[in-house]
Amino acid sequence: MISFRFYRNNLRVIQILSEAIDSLEYFSDELAALRRSDVLAVEWDLRHSIFPESNIDLQYSHALVELAERLASLARPYIAVHWRLEHVPVENLAWCAASLVSTLRSGLGLVWFATDYHTLSEQPSVVKTKSAKSGTFRAVTPEHEEAMNILQDAFQMGGDLEGYAMTELPSQIKKLRMFEGNVQLEEDVLKDSGVSGILDKLVSMQSQVFVSGSRACSKTSSSSKQIVDFRESVMRDKEIALDIRNVVELFGEW
Repeated sequence: MISFRFYRNNLRVIQILSEAIDSLEYFSDELAALRRSDVLAVEWDLRHSIFPESNIDLQYSHALVELAERLASLARPYIAVHWRLEHVPVENLAWCAASLVSTLRSGLGLVWFATDYHTLSEQPSVVKTKSAKSGTFRAVTPEHEEAMNILQDAFQMGGDLEGYAMTELPSQIKKLRMFEGNVQLEEDVLKDSGVSGILDKLVSMQSQVFVSGSRACSKTSSSSKQIVDFRESVMRDKEIALDIRNVVELFGEW
């Protein structure tokens, strides 16, 4: 018989397997593997801590860390921009985009753009479709479109960032495959929004220059904090051989 213990934190309910299964002959082969599992998390959308005290040092998969290092090495030197648009007042967006363009004039030619905004991809039918980078960012407004147009136009001929290049994770993975071959992760894994967010965060940690939005222009996120904390630790520890030239530069400060 299976019994469950419930841990509640905020609105999250996680079911934890608490007793071993005495007999599994009535279950599938997949469930039979539970005999070897200490903990089973039934809920996958873990946006908040599920236990009162977090004393477990969880690390990302070695495959993800290695891939992020390869992506960073291929792109280097680059500026990483982490811009969370969700919940930003729409009346701020155009001004924020213009401020970001001004901030990016740092002399480094490649801008790695990490965002929760929907990305545009060309399909064989030459019809542009939107695919979400965030599972919670659904309300795309004309103001969001205008802000992205301001940013993209700056990289065009005659724009303020002419001669610079803007790239995103999918493009860099494709480039990595061209130069180095297999990336050791399946395509459906790489398309997962959570995996993409982790890779963007790890690559941003290693960027030469890191840029993020002020409170007026960007949603506060744990990812940005983790990036800043990591970069601060590298700046303090001179023994870490990583070319990091700033901790963070904020755009959109009044």
